[in-house]
Amino acid sequence: MPVHERGYTHWTPSGLRVDPAWLVIARRGLAAPLKRRWTLLLLFAAWVPALVKGVIVFIKAKAGQFLDLAVGGDWTSVTPAGFLSFLEGQRFFVFVATMVLGAALIARDRRENGLSLYFSRPISLTDYLAGKTLIVLGGYLGVTLVPSLLLCLFTYLVDPTAAGVDILLLTPLRLTVVSVFMGSGLALVLLAFSAMGTRTVLVVVWWAVICLGGEVVGNIGEGLNLDAFQYLNFLGHWHNATSLLMESPARLPVPQYVSLLICLATMVGALAVLRDRIKPVEVVT
Repeated sequence: MPVHERGYTHWTPSGLRVDPAWLVIARRGLAAPLKRRWTLLLLFAAWVPALVKGVIVFIKAKAGQFLDLAVGGDWTSVTPAGFLSFLEGQRFFVFVATMVLGAALIARDRRENGLSLYFSRPISLTDYLAGKTLIVLGGYLGVTLVPSLLLCLFTYLVDPTAAGVDILLLTPLRLTVVSVFMGSGLALVLLAFSAMGTRTVLVVVWWAVICLGGEVVGNIGEGLNLDAFQYLNFLGHWHNATSLLMESPARLPVPQYVSLLICLATMVGALAVLRDRIKPVEVVT
């Protein structure tokens, strides 16, 4: 039967806007975990420290300087340095959230031949990596930046001594820059690990060694008064580098600019691994 007798009509554009490929990948990668109960429980647990700090900020605002003597310190402070201490305290939740969202992202595609499916469509390597990076970055921001910004707003509402420009504009801008920089760097490193293997469990082990193991080595070096050990403190370098912008003292006995160079070199190295391990596949039909 001829095509025209089957009711064939020429294609006409619908006028609907097509989302870019990287946005589709990121949106689907973030939507699926949020439908699982354990992911929501993890997010709730990660926000508990923010709730605790909010209560302390409220009580200190009502009690005044008297309570500062009892519960003072960087972590309870609403200065940029205090928020950096809060971000440091979220390290375990950062490790878990990034591991859950990112460990299998590329390893699963390599194991199940998903790269052929991705690159058989008009998707570039940049779109693919940007989408995967945003998935991990979204998890990172969910346990760091979002509760921090809510704390800034809460502090402005309950503490009459909080300067509006600082707590509503300058500090949130600093937190955003710091969080996006750290989250993007950690996402690239985790994705590089994921691209080097096909077994998710190995990626999890490598991520635990570099994050948790690096912190343990740094603590051992601090106890033995051996500053050289701190060069292996992976997460410590990111906080040490960003302490420049947060107007905070150095977090490691390592120059802050050295930590910044280490972080940038790590990101470049991760990108090089990703470009080498992810090969667009040409599908011939």
